Amino acid sequence: MFGFLGRRSRSRRLNRRILLAMLAAALLPLAALTALVGADLTAINQTTVDEAHQTIVADAEQRESSAATDGAATVEARLDALGGELGQLAATVDTLLRTGSPIDQPLQTLPGGARLLSGGSPPAVTLIGSASKLVTASGHLTDALGSSRAAITLALDAVLKHHPELTALWLYDSAGAALTEVPITDPGTIAGLVATQRIDPTRLLDRPFQAAFRGLETSTAGAAGGGLSQTSRSPAGPAWSDVDTAAFGPGISVTVWTGLPTHDYFIGAELPSTAIASLLPAPLSTLPDAYQVLLSPSGRWLSAGGTASDDLSLPSGFEGTPARLPGISTSALLGERAQVVKTTLHGVEKDLFTAPIGGPHWMLASVVPDRELAPAVASLGDGIRSGVHRILILQVLPLAVVLAVIAVLLSALFSRRLVGPVRALTTSAERLAQGHTDEPVPHQGEDEVGLLSEALER
Repeated sequence: MFGFLGRRSRSRRLNRRILLAMLAAALLPLAALTALVGADLTAINQTTVDEAHQTIVADAEQRESSAATDGAATVEARLDALGGELGQLAATVDTLLRTGSPIDQPLQTLPGGARLLSGGSPPAVTLIGSASKLVTASGHLTDALGSSRAAITLALDAVLKHHPELTALWLYDSAGAALTEVPITDPGTIAGLVATQRIDPTRLLDRPFQAAFRGLETSTAGAAGGGLSQTSRSPAGPAWSDVDTAAFGPGISVTVWTGLPTHDYFIGAELPSTAIASLLPAPLSTLPDAYQVLLSPSGRWLSAGGTASDDLSLPSGFEGTPARLPGISTSALLGERAQVVKTTLHGVEKDLFTAPIGGPHWMLASVVPDRELAPAVASLGDGIRSGVHRILILQVLPLAVVLAVIAVLLSALFSRRLVGPVRALTTSAERLAQGHTDEPVPHQGEDEVGLLSEALER
């Protein structure tokens, strides 16, 4: 009895060894595969975070650059519309000058030597520089506007009323230092502008005039300075000056000039800083804490909206002062192409999406916090890791368990089938040992176990 139990125990040990061997052969690769899948998913998690972040940032930068470019195009279109209307006015005034007759007019002398011609219907003012050659020995002026003065005045007033954002609109003879039809008809006011040198008593508006046509060939006309020659100026216009102290209004302004086709005159207009700010469209960016700034060709502030004053520490009346941004040179901002410039303001990384404005050569920039261009990398990584964990727990691990159960069942079945013939041979050998030689040994197949059964039978 004890011998039989010992033999059964040895048989079971063989069964267990075979079972363990088969389970090891089945489960170890499965475990390795599961571990490899988990490691790959973890690696994919970080790679996905990096690639997703780069893609989102690139898309956001493209969107912000397009918004800045569209905003610059909007401003440029508005300025072109103003320049086109001034060009039409120049053509109208040119025709009126050709059809009018000059008239000799007496002049009033102002402090500083400038002369003033006022009156007419509707009332108008003409200011003559102190060094002008248009003044006769008798102190009179041969008024070139003459009989067309009233019509020219009405034409100027019509455009000024259509553009109330303009501080002033005028007809300027640079060669003769004559500022005609200034839309301020009070001689006292004009005298005050001359006395405070808002208007130079000698050359009048030559400083903004020359600034607008900088880069063109100039000719000197007299010791006090000269205007542009008839052949060197560009009547097509419009030409824009840089930002400067306003001549007719408070604060700073820019002036725009358009030449007459056949006369040595120019139509000029003054655009104050308030009007420049109103040219900007609605906020270029929808991201939080974003704002836009506008720079002149020389890198001076024209306008800054939103939280720019606090972020850039701009004082009151900053318009017209040199623009200074930490870590960015003025030349880096005033490129001819749209670009992205990075800097740090008060410890916060900022991206400046710049876009040039044709015509006056201004530069529009949308300032956006870098952190707003994409969701936080940590949050993005947490989301992807959460998804990976769900895949591991809900899909990979259940599949691994199912495969393990199948492997155990198959291993148990196969181990039993392998041990069964051995048990049959063991029983036959015991019967032979007991002297039952007349009992046949069952055939166990053609493998090694089958050969052993045939040997026992013989």
